[in-house]
Amino acid sequence: HKLIKFNTFVNHKDLINNSKQLNRKLFQATINSINNKICNIVGDDYAGIITILIRKKQTDYTYQHDKLRDCDDENKYVDIAKYFSSKGYVVLVSGEANYRLYSKIDNVLDHHAISISKKLLNIFCLSESSLVICQHSGPVHLANTWNVPLVIADALPLWQGSANNNDLIVHKRFYDNNRCTYLSYSDIKEHYNSLFYGDYNLLDSLFLRIEGSKKS
Repeated sequence: HKLIKFNTFVNHKDLINNSKQLNRKLFQATINSINNKICNIVGDDYAGIITILIRKKQTDYTYQHDKLRDCDDENKYVDIAKYFSSKGYVVLVSGEANYRLYSKIDNVLDHHAISISKKLLNIFCLSESSLVICQHSGPVHLANTWNVPLVIADALPLWQGSANNNDLIVHKRFYDNNRCTYLSYSDIKEHYNSLFYGDYNLLDSLFLRIEGSKKS
């Protein structure tokens, strides 16, 4: 019974779908230069590029909505890097990643290894990768614009999605300490509807805790 502000992806999705003819990619010469740098390090017979983009920005924000969008345990992303490396892919690690965690894995590169700026590598990753694995933040929208498939892990808030219908979204989990069980989406929608839409003030009063998405 009152007017409130509410964000929605409906218009955002329409904007992307109706403007695919616009070319927002890097100059081809820049793309070629970065590809050459990668080939000089790993050779040119790799299966494709997988990007792991890590978000750790909670100290920059006040609201829980923004704090909770960070990645959870980064070690599970290290295991993802190992998996794709074993399949012959080059894995580019970017964002606020702990680069030392990935340093012993074959064919895993960051902006230090390629000798380009971090921001330029981010744009390259979001436009040229075979797959981007990330959390829910601004880069999602750029990858959508370039139709690069996403796996959005450790995702929150629950109501947000993606403009690409083929993207996979793996949310963080809510554990009910009283009932000793994880809440399903239907549980949250039925019993804690405002939590679904980002009312994280309920967490303490409801004895709930948030955990990262499953490693598997």
